[in-house]
Amino acid sequence: MSDPITVNITRAKTNIAIARLKDVQFPTGGDFNFYVKPAPLTDAMKKAITQMEPTDDMKFQAMDAGISPEQVPAPQQVAQKVAAQNINNAPQMERKLRQRMIDASYGTEARQSIEDLGIKGSAVVKGPYLENRKYVRYKAAETSEGELIQVPVEVWEPIPTVKRVAPENFFPDPSARRGCEIEDAFEVHTLSFTEVAALASNPAFIDDLIKDVLETKPDETTLPSIFQDT
Repeated sequence: MSDPITVNITRAKTNIAIARLKDVQFPTGGDFNFYVKPAPLTDAMKKAITQMEPTDDMKFQAMDAGISPEQVPAPQQVAQKVAAQNINNAPQMERKLRQRMIDASYGTEARQSIEDLGIKGSAVVKGPYLENRKYVRYKAAETSEGELIQVPVEVWEPIPTVKRVAPENFFPDPSARRGCEIEDAFEVHTLSFTEVAALASNPAFIDDLIKDVLETKPDETTLPSIFQDT
């Protein structure tokens, strides 16, 4: 009797789960999944809105500061001004945060980590943290003939960054049983010779030490026995 025909549906089911998780995490698409609303009024602010005249304490404090009592605003005016500031600041903060997340490629990195979660069972996202990135800026300079020209200059600027970490390269604290208990962890960075050499121009690294590493040959005595010639 021949074995029954089996169909491998693992890939299809996994892809469906990954797509569903991405829809849940980013319901509106794009690189962000949040909205910023104005801060709610506190109980003191709600009480102040009902007060049409300044209190005696406010008048006494104004007199001690050399301010005429007639210039003291009513609590209602102060509360309304604060509420208006919250309403105006909320969309500005939302736009700023969204642009930061777009610049950091948060959506791309988060979606890649979701794929790790569906395929490998673990997902690691690092950030936000500051990373030096190189930009070209133009600076005015004067030639020997007195002519003003624009000269390109390399500038390193720290910007917020988010990175997806491959689960196989992430090693958390072995004594931790849950994510909230991790006190320390390290990530393996596999760099080529060219990538290590490029770090010499990064102000976050000491160029002399990078050069020493590039000039140092591998020590055969430090290699595992399986890689040594017998």
